[in-house]
Amino acid sequence: MAVMLVIEVITTSFFSYSQPWAVEYSGYLLAAALFSGAGWTLSHGGHIRVALLLQTMSPRVFRLTDLALSVFAFGIALYVSWALIENAARSYERGSVSYYLSQTPIWMPQTLLAASWVILCCGLLARILRLATGQPAQLSGQSEIG
Repeated sequence: MAVMLVIEVITTSFFSYSQPWAVEYSGYLLAAALFSGAGWTLSHGGHIRVALLLQTMSPRVFRLTDLALSVFAFGIALYVSWALIENAARSYERGSVSYYLSQTPIWMPQTLLAASWVILCCGLLARILRLATGQPAQLSGQSEIG
């Protein structure tokens, strides 16, 4: 993605020529990288959390609250994953293409985005299983509140 954008900057700045495919594909890759990386970040405690309320809870209440919120987030992510998979399948059936000059079959980036949400679901499911079995929610060993 970085190489595509560097090429775009160079060709635009020095040759007054734009690479429309670079803008298109970097957008697709950005969305996929954002959500597929979210599952890994979740399992390593990298997400930002507001700890003000959490600091007042006992360890048991904190764990149950964390478990309930993780199940809720998993439900939302599962719904979004299913909707994205259906959307990609519908685009494939209809033969939809992007409006850019490249005329990319739109189901390809949509499938990539759906797969990234499935990866996020896997991260949330792993967190739920760790919390339900009494293990630390994060893999990195970062201290949890409570």
